[in-house]
Amino acid sequence: MSRYPDDIELSVIVPVYNEADKLEENVRVLHDHLASTALRFEVIVCIDGSTDESFDIAHALSTSLPSVEVVGYPVNRGRGYAIKYAAEHLRGSRVVYMDSDLPSTIDLSHLDTMLSYLERYDIVIASRFHRDAKVKRKWHRAVVSVVYRMIVSVVFPGFRVTDPDVGFKGFQRDVFDRIVPYTTLNGWSWDLEFLVSADILGYSIEEFPFNWVEHYERTSVGIVRDSFLEFIGLLYIRLKSFRLRRGRTVEGSKQIEERSGESVRADEA
Repeated sequence: MSRYPDDIELSVIVPVYNEADKLEENVRVLHDHLASTALRFEVIVCIDGSTDESFDIAHALSTSLPSVEVVGYPVNRGRGYAIKYAAEHLRGSRVVYMDSDLPSTIDLSHLDTMLSYLERYDIVIASRFHRDAKVKRKWHRAVVSVVYRMIVSVVFPGFRVTDPDVGFKGFQRDVFDRIVPYTTLNGWSWDLEFLVSADILGYSIEEFPFNWVEHYERTSVGIVRDSFLEFIGLLYIRLKSFRLRRGRTVEGSKQIEERSGESVRADEA
């Protein structure tokens, strides 16, 4: 029996910022795929301060598709904030978040693969950099990604996640609920903050190969800005990780002391 009162097995979060042109198609494709399974599911579309018709489209979908719920807020805050905001409305025992442009552009059997991995792991990532992944993307984005991954590997030695930024991840609900309060970032760096925190706290993280073709256009100015913000976020996460590791060490020491005290009292008794 599920520990969650509505007995929903899967909550899928779809953060949305100005995606009116493709939103209906993507939500319907995702909904239809999930409806073809035996899962009890919900799709939570989170409108991240969109200035186009995204909210109206999502609201219309929610009236025709009972498993679709729309939440949101008026000012754009970033993907991380959207995920955290949607998390307040979750009912499922497992959680997946997926970028809004993915359902109609990928093979959704990847979602089935993710759910099967969630039977064994706490967190599952669809990795574009897995050795078996097949990916096509613009060269400048590929270069930025390689450099960023190299920096992550240097700043976080021992952190083995190959694709921390991908917008397609799955979580056990109890793990998700425990880690989210540790996160304070709102933009693209939220993913890395979440994963580093989970890794320090000892949760299992697994990746599988994700076949993906990049479709969207982004200007060089956007790339420079986003890369700078992610670098600042990376430094912040590094500093924060020291405190988290120290806190975990102190907590572990206290637990050892408590167990030792209990043993001494038991021996004296």
